[in-house]
Formats: sequence, C-alpha cells, structure tokens
Amino acid sequence: MDNNEYNRTEGQQTDYSQYYNTENYNYGNTQNQYNSQQYKDMSGVRVDSEGRPMKNMFAMQLVFAIIEILLCCINPVAMVLAIIALVFAIQANTAYVHNEEINFKVKSKVSNILLIIGGVWATISLITTILLSALFMTSVDAIMREFEREYNGDMEAFLEDFLEGYELYDDGYESDGYSETLGDGDVPLAEGYDSFTLKGVAYSVPMTYEQFCQMGYTIEDGYENFILEPDTYENMIINGDDGYMVGMIRVSNDTNVVLSLEECTVDYIRLDNEAAYYEDEPELDLTFGNGALNIHSSYAEVEAFMGQPTYLYIDEESGYENYTWYYYGEEEYQSFDIYFQDGVITEICIERYAY
Repeated sequence: MDNNEYNRTEGQQTDYSQYYNTENYNYGNTQNQYNSQQYKDMSGVRVDSEGRPMKNMFAMQLVFAIIEILLCCINPVAMVLAIIALVFAIQANTAYVHNEEINFKVKSKVSNILLIIGGVWATISLITTILLSALFMTSVDAIMREFEREYNGDMEAFLEDFLEGYELYDDGYESDGYSETLGDGDVPLAEGYDSFTLKGVAYSVPMTYEQFCQMGYTIEDGYENFILEPDTYENMIINGDDGYMVGMIRVSNDTNVVLSLEECTVDYIRLDNEAAYYEDEPELDLTFGNGALNIHSSYAEVEAFMGQPTYLYIDEESGYENYTWYYYGEEEYQSFDIYFQDGVITEICIERYAY
C-alpha cells in the first residue's frame, strides 16, 4: 500500500473518529436531557408547555365531592353534580400522572366548575331547609297551643268537630260527655249580652274595625292591604303582645261595594282566657253581662243573667263545659257562647249581625 492510499485510509479513519466523537457528544446531551426529565418526574412536579408547575387539586376536589354527595338528602341535584365532578377529578388526576397537560387542565376545570355550582346549590337548599323547619316548628307549637286550649287535649272532641259535615261523620259517635238542645232559638237574648268591658274600656258587638284596634290586639299576618268583596266575611285570628293567639274576630262587608279592612264591621269576637291553661299568662281583664259578670263568674251566675241556654255540652270526666244561647230573629242573628274548664271560664264568644 502506497503512501497516498495510506493517507486516504488514515484520512478515513480520522473522519470516522470525528463522527464517533460527535455521536458521543450528542449521546451525552441526550443522557443529560433524560436525567433532567427524570428528576422532574421523581420530584412529583409536572410543568406545562411554558415551564410553569401544574397544580393538581385532586385531594381538595375529592373532599368537596364527598361532602356534596353526603348532602344528597338535602338536594339530589348537588349530589349528581358532585358525582360528575368526582369523575372529572379522577380523569384529571390520571392525566396529571401521565403528564397530559391539555387533558389535565380541561378535566380539572370542569370538575371545579361543577363543584362550585353544586356547593352553592347545596348551601341554598340547606339554608332554606333550616328556615322552613323553624317555621314548621313555630306553626306546630301554635297549633298545639290552640288544640290544648280549644279541646283540652281531648282528641275525640277534636275528631268529632273535624269530621262533622263529612260522610265519615257518625251520628252515633259516643263521647265521654253529653249534649242537649234546650230551645229552638226563637227567644231574643238577654239585653246587654252583646256588651263587654276589656281593660276598662267598653265595647259592643257589632263594632267598627277601628274600635277593635283600640283593644291593643293585632290580627294574624297576611292581611296587609286586605279588601273584602260585597256581602262576604273573613275570620281572622287575633294575637296578644307575645304574638300568640288570644281569640278570633269576623269582619264582614254587608254592603254592595268593595271595602278595605278598616271600613269593615266586626260582628263576631272570641276572647280567650289563657290564664286558665298557662300560669305565666296574664288573666283576661274582662267584664260582661252589663258589668255583673267577669272571668271568675260561675255558670250559675251566667245563667242567672242569660237565662236557660239553647244548647249545652258537658263532659264531667274532663271538666269541659260549653253553653250556647242563640236567636234567629226576623232581622238579625244573636249568639253567645261560654266555655268552662274545671269551673273556670276559658273563653266567651259574642256574635250579632243583621240580615
């Protein structure tokens, strides 16, 4: 082999050496890049295409999703949204592990939105449930007070009144007491039966609504801007200073035009003596029967003024008594009811209106 051929061979060897050295250099760079990427993976931190860390909120999404699912008894819609959000959160976490940037961001964002909507919905439902529960308990308390006052816990008397007028009502229903009709309602009631004095102020039935307001009572809620159609009436509960029921009135419009509440007539009133049932209630400051009777009067004293009742109901076992006087006249209707519990007056009802 001559020198030229050797030189060519040596030159080729030199060229191979250059290629080999370059390949080694590139291999080293590749190894350095792999080590850098491996370091990022081992640290648990994923970065996006711009080199910023990707925040994985899977743990927080999981906790909030479980909380909203547990609130399914309050709002099933929130539960459904939470389940869907949980699915997206799991998918986002899987994408994060595999370093799928776009898929991770989309799934995580959808999960967050669903959790926020479900959380707001569940919170509103929870607040609404609490408010409705409080209102329900208040209503139940008022109903129980009225039941105790009206029927003295006598469920049979309550059912008799409730079922009266329906086909389920049985005329042969037996109670612990007895009733008797003693008149036909054809005799006018005693003079002055429709007058009474409350807290030292004299009233008589019928009266104007303005006169009723002077008693210091308030009517139940819901009658703001109330109007009454011609030849109609409305029964309204009246409340004392503590907001509890102390009786009832009936406002009537016996004209041929629409009237506001302030223009109507009160032709029926019922006044309750709450002190007969509750020791902490003030005694009803009431006199009636032309000033001869008061809240401490006995039935014998009431009968001496009113005469024989038209109807009576007495339950000796429970101590409950009801006496009624009524009169169907040619031009007007009159009635007077009085109730006793263990000999103590619990309420009186006065009614008078013209036809």
